[in-house]
Amino acid sequence: MTPQPYSITLSIEANASISDKNGNLLFYVGDTSLYFGWVGQVVNRNHLVMPHGDSIFMYESSTNGAMIVPFPGDSSKYYIFSNYLSMDTAYRYFLYYSVVDLSADGGLGDVVQKNVLLLNSKMCEKLALVRHGNGKDWWLLTHLTTGDFFYNFLIDSTGINAPLIQSIGTSYDLNWNSYLGLGGEMIFSDDGSKLAAVGFEIIDYFQFDRCTGLLSNYQKLSPDIFSYPDDEFYGCSFSPKTTALYVSNVCSKTNEGFFNTNGNLLQFDLTATDIRASRQLIFTMYNSDIAIGQHQIAPDGKIYIIMGHNGFPNNTFDSASMHLSTIENPDAIGSACNFHHNSFYLGGHHAFFGLPNMPNYNLGALMGSSCDTVSGIKSATNQKAIIEIYPNPATTTINIECDSKQNLNLSIFNIVGECLLQRDFSSSKEEINISNLPSGLYFIRLNNPEGSVVKKFVKE
Repeated sequence: MTPQPYSITLSIEANASISDKNGNLLFYVGDTSLYFGWVGQVVNRNHLVMPHGDSIFMYESSTNGAMIVPFPGDSSKYYIFSNYLSMDTAYRYFLYYSVVDLSADGGLGDVVQKNVLLLNSKMCEKLALVRHGNGKDWWLLTHLTTGDFFYNFLIDSTGINAPLIQSIGTSYDLNWNSYLGLGGEMIFSDDGSKLAAVGFEIIDYFQFDRCTGLLSNYQKLSPDIFSYPDDEFYGCSFSPKTTALYVSNVCSKTNEGFFNTNGNLLQFDLTATDIRASRQLIFTMYNSDIAIGQHQIAPDGKIYIIMGHNGFPNNTFDSASMHLSTIENPDAIGSACNFHHNSFYLGGHHAFFGLPNMPNYNLGALMGSSCDTVSGIKSATNQKAIIEIYPNPATTTINIECDSKQNLNLSIFNIVGECLLQRDFSSSKEEINISNLPSGLYFIRLNNPEGSVVKKFVKE
C-alpha cells in the first residue's frame, strides 16, 4: 500500500513524535484538522502518511492526548496510545492503542493494528509513561474524570497487562463549570521517581515506585481557596534534577472572551521543608490574547514552554506563535532559573498550544533495586515464576504459592503505597494473617535478586 501525501500536523494539543537514539525522526502522530478534529494520522519520517495510518482515534484538543512507546523486547514495533472523546451521552474519553511496525514499507513503517480499545471508563486528558525499574518494561498511567482513581498499565514483553487501580490524591469531579481535573498535564520526573498532575484547581505531587507501579506520599500543592480563573492550572514540568516543579495556569482569555486575566508561571522548591509554601512567581503574561500552554524538558536540560494565541482555530504567524519560551537553568530556585520569553525560534513554523508528549526514553534500570534486571521473577529457563494467591477476596488469611527456588522477600502495600508488612518468604507456600487489615484493595510484592512481581488481593 502506497503512503498518501501529507502536509502538516495541526493538532491544538494532542501530538507525539519519536526519534532513534541519535535524534533522527522515526515517525509522529497528530491531527490534520484546523479545529477540534476527532481523528489523527501516523506520519513517517518522510512526512507521508503511513499505510493504514489514517483515522487514528484521538482528539486533538486533549492535553496528553497521544504518546508513543517501543515494544519491550522488539525494537521494530511501537505502541501509540491515544484518548478519544465520545460525545454520545456523556462527555468522556476512551483510551485506545495502535501498533506501528517500523520494519514494514522499506523501513518507513506500517500501522499493523489500529484503534484497539483499552479502557472505556470515563478517563480525563492525562496520559503519562515511565520506564519500569527493570529498564525494559513501561508503566502507562491515566486518571478517571471522577474520584481519585489512577489506572496503571504494565507494558511488558507479553503485551499490555490488566491495570493496577489505585485510589490516591485529589478526587476529581467533572462538571461544566470547572472541568475539575479534566484538562492539564500529568508528567513524570526525568528519573521516574516523582509524578505531578495538574488541572483546574489541582496541583498534585507524588512519589512513584518504578518497581511496583504504586504512587505514595501525596502532597497537595494547590491553594485551599480556589481563585477562578487564576488557578486553572494546565502546564507543568520537573527540572532535570527534580529540585523544582514548574506549573502554569492555562488561560488569559477564553474563546468567548469571558476573562481578561494574566497567565502565570510558578515554581515550587521540591527541596523545601514546606513545598507548597515555597511557591514563587517566575513570569506573568500580561497579553490577554496569549495563553501559557504545555511544558517539555529537552535533552539539553532546558524546559521549553509554548505561549500561543488563545482561541482556535488561529493561523496567526507572529512572534508569539513562532517561538517557544525557555527556562535556561530549571534546577535553580527563583529568578536564577533564568526564564527567557519567546527565545527559541521555530524556523518559520508556528505552534498552537501543545508540545509532543515524550517520556524519558533514555531512562535506564533502577540500579540496586529489586527490579533492575528483569520485569518479573525469573526461573533458570527465563520464564516468569507462577504465583498464586488464594482465597481472593479473603477475610482472615491468604495463602501464597510460588514455584521459585530462590529465597524471596514479601511486602504488602495498601492503595496509597504504605508498606504494611515485610518478611522473608523462604518456602513454596506460606499463610499470611490479614485479619488486622481494614477492608480494601492491597498489593503483594515478591522480590528476589533478579526482580519483582506484584499481585493484588482484596480484604473483605
